[in-house]
Amino acid sequence: MTCRELRILVILGAAALTARADLYLLAASPNLKGLGSPYGASLIYVGSQGAVSEAREVASATPGVYWIGVSYEERKAVVVTDSLTPPLHLPKMIVVDFDKGDVVKTCEFNAWAESRLDTWLAVQPGMGLSLEWGTGSYDSANKVNVTLGGALVDPSVSCEKSMWTPQAEDARYLVASGWAGAAGGVSNDSGPLALVNMKTADGSVDIGLGYLVHLGYRIPLNLRKGREYSSALMANNRDVFCISLNGGLVYFRKSDQTWHEWKISSRLPQGVRSFGKYLAGTEVDSAASSAGRDEWRKVDSKTGPATAIATEFRPLPGRLLIYDTDSEKEFSIRTGQGDSEVILIQDGVVYYRAATRLYSAPLTKDGVGEGRLLATSELIRDAHWAFIKR
Repeated sequence: MTCRELRILVILGAAALTARADLYLLAASPNLKGLGSPYGASLIYVGSQGAVSEAREVASATPGVYWIGVSYEERKAVVVTDSLTPPLHLPKMIVVDFDKGDVVKTCEFNAWAESRLDTWLAVQPGMGLSLEWGTGSYDSANKVNVTLGGALVDPSVSCEKSMWTPQAEDARYLVASGWAGAAGGVSNDSGPLALVNMKTADGSVDIGLGYLVHLGYRIPLNLRKGREYSSALMANNRDVFCISLNGGLVYFRKSDQTWHEWKISSRLPQGVRSFGKYLAGTEVDSAASSAGRDEWRKVDSKTGPATAIATEFRPLPGRLLIYDTDSEKEFSIRTGQGDSEVILIQDGVVYYRAATRLYSAPLTKDGVGEGRLLATSELIRDAHWAFIKR
C-alpha cells in the first residue's frame, strides 16, 4: 500500500466517524435491586456536535423496568415494565424501533399472575420477533407446571391480536444480545437457563421449560469436558451462538458451522454481549480494585442506581475486550474507568461508554483505532445500549 492510499483510508475512516447518522442511547437498569425495580428507561439523543438530550421517556420509574431484550438484526428493543412495584400493575410491553428512533408499540398484558420464571425474545418462523415468557405454579404433588405466553412485537399488529401461546419447542428460536453493563452487571436478555444435558453423551444444549427443549446445538467433547456443571447462555444471533461453561466461553460460528473457544484474557468469569460477529466483554481482575471510583455516582437516578450497586463485586481495572469470531482475534480498549462497556459495534465502528463519556473508534480486522470523544453527560452513565437511526 502506498502512502497516498494509506492517507485516503485514514481520511475515509475519519469521515465515517464524523458523518454518522442519528445516534441514540437507551438508558435503563432493569431490576437491579431485585423484585420491584425503581428505575425507568429513557431514549437519549446524541447530536453530531456532542449535545446530549433526553429524546423521550420510554418507561417511568413507577412501575419501573423489569426486563429489556434487544435484537440488532430485527432492529428493535423490547422493554417490559415491572408488575410487582406497589401499587401492583399489569406489565407492559414497550417496543422501541431503531429505524424510527421512537416507541412504536405499547401493550398491556395479563401475565405473571403466578410466579414468573424467564423472559426472552424469539424470531418465530412466519411470525417475526416475539416477546415470550414462562410462569410457574405448583400442583398437588409439589411439581412445577410451566405456562408459556407470547406477544408479537410487530407494530402493525394490534395488541389484542398480538397475544399468543407458544409451545415449549418454540423456544429454540430464541435470540439474545447478551449481558449489558460493566462486566454484564446490569442486565441480560439470554432467557431461560441453558445447560449441557448430562443425560446424553452428545453435548446437547437444552433449556428447561417444564421439560428439556433442545436448542439445536451440540458442543464437542474437547470444549465441554469437565465444564458441563455450570453453564449460561451468553448470546445468540445470526452470526454466533455463545455459551459460558464454567467461566470458559465457547461459541458456534454459524458461517461455517464450527465450534471454537474464546480464551478470554480476563481472570474471572463474566457476562459478554454480541454485535453481529463480534463478542464484547470487560476485563475482571480478582486482585485489583476498580479504576476510576472517584467518578462513580453516589446516589440513584431515575434510570439507574449508584454506580457501586452494579460493580462493587467485580473489580474492574478499566479494559474493554472485543473478540472477532471470524478471525479469532481479541482486541482491547483501555479506558482507565471500571464503569465502562462496549454498547454498539456497527459499520466498522465501536461505540463505548466510560462513566459519563461516550467514545467511538474505528474497528478493523487488525484491531481498534484511536478513540474519539463524542459527548459527555450524566445522561450517558445509565446508557447500556445504543443504535443508529437509519
